[in-house]
Amino acid sequence: MKQERDILELLILLRDTILKDGCVRGMCLTIMLMSVRPGSISDLEESMLMDYLDAHKPLFQHGGGYWYRKGRIKPRLRWLNRQIRRLSRERGSKSPAPTIQ
Repeated sequence: MKQERDILELLILLRDTILKDGCVRGMCLTIMLMSVRPGSISDLEESMLMDYLDAHKPLFQHGGGYWYRKGRIKPRLRWLNRQIRRLSRERGSKSPAPTIQ
């Protein structure tokens, strides 16, 4: 059985998936779709991502269960990049994952 990735790796994978596939509805749906794609993320990794999003959601939310307007990719990428930078700094990473916008 493969070892689960840590949250930093999973956030980078989520960001890369959004860049590749778009984000028509929201990050939660993107995570759920990643979980059913063979070889993408495990059930445990899906739970880790969903728990992280729930614990770190922005104070302001667009409404209807969405943090940002449906289909808007840039605000989601900004949020993901901030989380990735913060986690990289906390871990003392010498080479954090590059910011992609």
